[in-house]
Amino acid sequence: MTIKKILLLFTISIFLLVIGLLFLRFSRQQTTQSNVFFPTPTPIQIPQISPKKNNISGVQVNDFFSHPINTNPQGDVEFVRKQDSQAIYYQIVYLKQFNSFIIDLHSSSQEVRTEAELEFLNRLGITKEEACKLTVHVGAPYVPNPDLAVQKRSLSFCENKK
Repeated sequence: MTIKKILLLFTISIFLLVIGLLFLRFSRQQTTQSNVFFPTPTPIQIPQISPKKNNISGVQVNDFFSHPINTNPQGDVEFVRKQDSQAIYYQIVYLKQFNSFIIDLHSSSQEVRTEAELEFLNRLGITKEEACKLTVHVGAPYVPNPDLAVQKRSLSFCENKK
């Protein structure tokens, strides 16, 4: 083989290689562009799930029966307990037989009482006015000092109730 033939074969090889690379490059761009699509966003309707309600003394309250902490054979339900590793601060119980609630405070602290009453409203999904229509007893530990004792045995925001 002569040098002219080798140069000619080398030039043809390089030429074919360049044409092949150009063909691959442009064919990928066209394929990529033709297969790419942008979906149109569709608004999604998320259904509003309203909690199951129960009627107690004519007030519609959230269903606290479905996630009890404790129950007994009489149908009483403990549905709130605030505690930490050292103490229980309060518990909220529904007494089915008496159709009433008990907020059992384990502290004579006004902050604990306020927190328990707010949790009662939130858990039942009711207003203060609706809560005053329910029978609710607030119990607290005996305190020898009358200034620290719970004076009112009903919800603090309900008028004319002792």
